[in-house]
Formats: sequence, C-alpha cells, structure tokens
Amino acid sequence: MNAVNMMTIDEEGQSVRGFRVGIRAQGRKMLLPCKGRPLYTGEQALKVLESYAAKRPGVETHAITVSEFAGHEVLTLAEMRELYGNEVAA
Repeated sequence: MNAVNMMTIDEEGQSVRGFRVGIRAQGRKMLLPCKGRPLYTGEQALKVLESYAAKRPGVETHAITVSEFAGHEVLTLAEMRELYGNEVAA
C-alpha cells in the first residue's frame, strides 16, 4: 500500500475511509478484500475482524488504512470496536 488516502464508498454513496484486513495464520499472510475489489468501510472491516475472532480464534487479524494526516495505521479488533462499534440506544 502506498501513502495515498485509502477511500471507498459507503451504502449512501458517500466517500469514507477505506480499510483492508490483514490475516496471519500458520506462517501465511493475506489481505482482504482481494485485489481489484473495493476496500471495506470501517463497519465492514469490523464485521470481518469479529467473524474471524468468533470462528477462528487462533488467527491474527488487524485492519489497515492509510490517511494523509495519520499516515499508515494498523488497528486491532478492540480499536476498531471503539471506532466503529454500534452504539445501542437506551
């Protein structure tokens, strides 16, 4: 990934911060979504991270993004939950 902003389009057609999900298991690494596919929104990346945590607890995952102001960021599941977790109204 280069140092340009990673942007994608959400369901409402708005430009939002884009994410890739890095996965590491048994010495193998991969990035989702696959090359040529649109980047995940924060909410979509969070769902992927939570799915791996629930179904494959031994697999290491993280969300990756690049922005002009923050630079290259690697975020854990806990950090993604803090940023993009759904708030439940009381």
